[in-house]
Amino acid sequence: MQHLLLEPYHQQLGAQLTDFHGWKMPARYSSIKEEVLAVRTGVGIFDISHMGEIIIDGNDAEIFLDTLLPNAVAALHDGQALYSPLCREDGTIVDDLLVYRFTSRRYMLVVNASNRQKDYDHIAAAVGNYAVTINDISDTIVLLAVQGPQSANVVRNVFPGSIDNLNYFYFTTVSFNGHDILIARTGYTGEHGYELYIPAEAAESVWKELYNAGQEYALKPCGLGARDVLRLEAGLSLYGNEIDDTTSPFDAGIGWTVKQKGNMHTYIGYEALLKAKQHPKKTTIGIITSGRIPRKGTTVLKDGTPLGVVTSGTFSFALNNGIALCAVTPHSTAPDDVVTLDLGSGQNATVVRPPFIMPQTK
Repeated sequence: MQHLLLEPYHQQLGAQLTDFHGWKMPARYSSIKEEVLAVRTGVGIFDISHMGEIIIDGNDAEIFLDTLLPNAVAALHDGQALYSPLCREDGTIVDDLLVYRFTSRRYMLVVNASNRQKDYDHIAAAVGNYAVTINDISDTIVLLAVQGPQSANVVRNVFPGSIDNLNYFYFTTVSFNGHDILIARTGYTGEHGYELYIPAEAAESVWKELYNAGQEYALKPCGLGARDVLRLEAGLSLYGNEIDDTTSPFDAGIGWTVKQKGNMHTYIGYEALLKAKQHPKKTTIGIITSGRIPRKGTTVLKDGTPLGVVTSGTFSFALNNGIALCAVTPHSTAPDDVVTLDLGSGQNATVVRPPFIMPQTK
């Protein structure tokens, strides 16, 4: 079991800790509802240091990553971030990740905790003759997310002037007691927010500063339970649910991340992804129900015919209804269709196009 560096602080705040892919993580501190509503109306702080960070350095870093990933890495500016799947030659997804560009020679990839070694091995195997080095720095970084309408006020109080001109999916680096802190306007909640990549030796000081600054805005520490509700309300896919080793980006609801890239057809999985776009195996839809909460694995039917399964389900405090993402047969449903969930007696649900709530990220 791996432990967060800030675990003692989470324990002091009454965190209920749980095993999450080999990490002891806060599931919740108060109630999931309180934490979700805090992020939707005010501000919450998450410790997500289980995520992995991999540095790609070298003269060929830009072209290497543009060959490795289907999204357009070469189109990034310095200080800009990008969301992309990492795919195999057959078009299936190894992981979904964030790319941060420092310069054309230096990038950081942020990967899911459960896939850290798998991703590293996949990336290393693709290097070939490219002039790049790969360095996993995950164990040296603490990652905190400050999310919600009041997040800018909290971050600005601790790092004055740092985020005044920071646009969505851009980042900056600031100095804090002699340490470089990367502040990105990114997040996984559907709210305006920031993610801070902090050297481990500065983590306790930054946590205390953020937590104290947040008291003026009723900041709440938030756990994995709230994080999952927030991302699902925002219609965001999750590795292990909508995304796995068998899905293509078009199956998983993230087909928009696959780019043509002009005349370059050489990125890993290009031919397979072209076919997957034309002939997806499944498609991702949203459903809303006023009855029981849809749960992962529940069969979705239309007129008695199975269409697919629920991949993620929860209760939405914003909508006061059950919501779910589902993987179903392509072209089998349209918004406002009524489907049935196989929950013993059956339960009707209405098909919607995700997200379930309008994201406030921008």
